[in-house]
Parts: sequence; structure tokens; C-alpha cells
Amino acid sequence: RMENYALTFGKMWDEPQQGEDHATHLKMHKAYRLEFTGLEQNYPPEFTGMLDQHIKMTEFLQQQEGAAMQSPAVPMNETPGEVAGNALAAPMGAMNMGVTNAGP
Repeated sequence: RMENYALTFGKMWDEPQQGEDHATHLKMHKAYRLEFTGLEQNYPPEFTGMLDQHIKMTEFLQQQEGAAMQSPAVPMNETPGEVAGNALAAPMGAMNMGVTNAGP
């Protein structure tokens, strides 16, 4: 809650950080932001500007970290059998790595 006041009343920037609990963080910021919805004309534009920017950056980090969790890293130099996790094909693929079939 103090961060919300700092971003609006105190004009103190707080950079969103990777690894934070973004879902909880966003709920708190968005609930606070709703208190000013419809009252924007009573405040200068910069009053909620920092909070709005902080929310956008937090959403971006949440998407970025979520995408990173969804796409597993595939190690280099793996055969299709190793990538597919085929227990029988993986050892054979590793032994034949780099060998091309010249055909009949």
C-alpha cells in the first residue's frame, strides 16, 4: 500500500522487479487505481501517471516471465529422438549424430 502512495502522492518511482508475485502486486495496484477512476479531472495527469506506468510495466514482466515458463529450453546438439524424449531413439540418435545416410 505504501508503494501506491509513493507512486501517486510522493512521486517516488519504484521499478517492478523480476520474480515478484506479479499477480498479487497487480491486484493491489489496480484496486488502488480504481479509487481514482472517474475522478481524474480532480487531479493533474501526472498524479496517476506513475502508477499507470508501473502497472503496465508489471503486466509486461508478468507476461514475459509467464512466456519464459511456458517455453522449455531445448539444449543444443540434440537429436530429434532426444528432444522428443524417446528413450530408445535417444541413445541411437546420439551415436549417429552427424552421420548422414548416403542412401542405396
